[in-house]
Amino acid sequence: MAAERLRSVAVSLEPYVDSTVAGEFLGLHPVTVMRLAREGHLPGHPVRNAKRRQWRFLLSELSKWLARRSGDE
Repeated sequence: MAAERLRSVAVSLEPYVDSTVAGEFLGLHPVTVMRLAREGHLPGHPVRNAKRRQWRFLLSELSKWLARRSGDE
C-alpha cells in the first residue's frame, strides 16, 4: 500500500526546467528569464552550491504567471 502511494507521488512530480526551456515556453530569451527571476518578477528556484547562480523553473508556475499577467485567471 505504501509503495503504491510512493510510486504515484513520484509519477506526479513535475520536473524542473532550465532557463532555455522556460524561455521557449514564455517566448523570452533565457537571459531575460534569469533576470526576471533574479529580480523576483518571475517564479523561479535558485540552485544552491553552484559556481554561478543558476535557476530552475516549473512550467506549471510559469503558466499561472502568464495567466495572471494576461488577466485570464
